[in-house]
Amino acid sequence: MGQTTRDGNGQHQGRIVKLTTESAFVLHRTMARQRKKSDLPSKICLTCQRPLTWRKKWANCWSEVKYCSDRCRNHRPSLPSSG
Repeated sequence: MGQTTRDGNGQHQGRIVKLTTESAFVLHRTMARQRKKSDLPSKICLTCQRPLTWRKKWANCWSEVKYCSDRCRNHRPSLPSSG
């Protein structure tokens, strides 16, 4: 990465660093691979019947996720009464 410094006149001087093929490959391998949204798992919200797409925030509790929002969670469908 380039590093900028100031000279005596307060002007910025940029330093350009060229990457070799080997260092560019290492940089590429360490960056996170992006996924398409269509590749992520999804569910249907129990209240509004809209599709929910997996979020990183839900990684640890995906099996427990049932509703797309707090609004849907608060307006859950009532269970049919037996009687």
